[in-house]
Amino acid sequence: MHYLTFQLVPRTSRKPVEDGVALLRQTGLFFLVGGRWTGVLRADYNPEKDLRNVGPCPSCQSNGALGGDIMWPRPGSTQSTLFAGEDCKACDGRGFSLLSTHNWAPFPGDVMPVSELPDEYITPAIVITTEGQQHEMSYPANDANKQAWEEELSGLLSKHADCFVVVADLRR
Repeated sequence: MHYLTFQLVPRTSRKPVEDGVALLRQTGLFFLVGGRWTGVLRADYNPEKDLRNVGPCPSCQSNGALGGDIMWPRPGSTQSTLFAGEDCKACDGRGFSLLSTHNWAPFPGDVMPVSELPDEYITPAIVITTEGQQHEMSYPANDANKQAWEEELSGLLSKHADCFVVVADLRR
């Protein structure tokens, strides 16, 4: 599972991303700064439309057409069919495709002061404080647990209003 995580970093940090990474490493879990949550704090940014996150299509070697050695299963069939000369199914014949979130370009909007968080944003599942304490929403994600988490999150962010938030994609 990929969890939207807010890593809190002291506002005195001159390099909040690097300091956030150092704190995230202490979890011992796999993480990416931003990752599939890139841009979550900025409604005006879509990482899928950022040209830095597009690259050559690995399926057609960027030519947009399938060669004679590529086999694709037909929808609803268990047999593969040769599609020589047809548009590449992975990139719709464009020759380029969206990169994996592991390769997305860094986005400055994934780091911001807690005091500048927008009024509305996707609620993180995990918050890691500057002291390394992990706080997370209880599951199942029913109304009572969501409300309790919203209250705890509000308290955590108020307590750490003088910090930066570093958005991370934490995997467990």
